[in-house]
Amino acid sequence: MAKQRYINTKLWSDSWIVNLDPLERYLFLYFLTNEHTNICGIYELPLVRMAQETGIDKEMLPKLIKRFEKDNKVFYVDGWVCIVNFQKHQNARGSSKVKIGIENATKEIPCQIVEKIKKMTDKPLHKQKTDTLSIPLQGISALDSDSDSDSDSDSDLDSDSKYIATDVAGPGNEINSLLKEFGPINPLINYGNRTQRSALSSMIKRFGYNKLLATIRYAVSVQGQRYAPTITTPLQLQNKIGELLVFHDRENSNIPKNVKL
Repeated sequence: MAKQRYINTKLWSDSWIVNLDPLERYLFLYFLTNEHTNICGIYELPLVRMAQETGIDKEMLPKLIKRFEKDNKVFYVDGWVCIVNFQKHQNARGSSKVKIGIENATKEIPCQIVEKIKKMTDKPLHKQKTDTLSIPLQGISALDSDSDSDSDSDSDLDSDSKYIATDVAGPGNEINSLLKEFGPINPLINYGNRTQRSALSSMIKRFGYNKLLATIRYAVSVQGQRYAPTITTPLQLQNKIGELLVFHDRENSNIPKNVKL
């Protein structure tokens, strides 16, 4: 069945995207949206086919891909494309069907390719500005409309409520401002989702606004780091704050010490 990729308009203002030249932007978008993609972000795609479909010269493609590999966004290994952190982005949707879809797609990847990709993506990442947070798909949400897709009630894809104004006074403004903090790693976050707002309201009562704000900023800053818990929504933060504190203790970072469980 056909697949769909939903691209947020904020993609074009992403700090990494704006520094690409037009041909690099085109190729990166192709890697995200071509018909060979799957939900795990690792798929086979020969250079010849890539050249035919994009119109880019076959000799030019490796040079363009090298830029992506240098920035730890996309790797090309023995004819296989690997979009870094693509699985984590899909998994953040919290859907069991998505997780099953990822597992099924991963099983189809040859073992030798898996091992080579693992060695490449496990090496230390280049330091990047914190606004990208080492998340290559900032501003992008992907949804497969075949067997590995799901449209759970927590989806942010089709809601205009993310544009709710945040300049009103009162508790609602605090919640909106906290939701905005998740923007760099979840630009499609749903400001109107009651579950997410309730989670923030509960944590504000528990920790206070300022402590919670500092904790959210820390959680956002470590996304993509090895062993860091996946936290892209308030509900995930509420459920995984213990894991976050354990990660902090391991990494000896700067999460506020006065946030108590």
